[in-house]
Amino acid sequence: MQILNLTYLGKICPEISSGIVFVEEEWKVLCCCARKSKEIPESYSLKEAIYDLGVLGGTKGAPSDGMPGVRSIWQGLDVLYSLLAYRNYLV
Repeated sequence: MQILNLTYLGKICPEISSGIVFVEEEWKVLCCCARKSKEIPESYSLKEAIYDLGVLGGTKGAPSDGMPGVRSIWQGLDVLYSLLAYRNYLV
């Protein structure tokens, strides 16, 4: 996955499903870890996924911050894939 393409796709069409970019296991782990909740929503847009990647990547998540940048998304993806690797190691 190209991080810059993910950033631009989130700006161009943020309301599409995150299932276009992430497989089901990835977006479920992303949602649960970033929001610190066990509840999985029925629909999860790309905009929500990018915000949650930003949270995992270290952004504050204030309403005035706007969309996370490339660096925050990159760091969030690094954390997400580390979580997925650890999860697969436990199973």
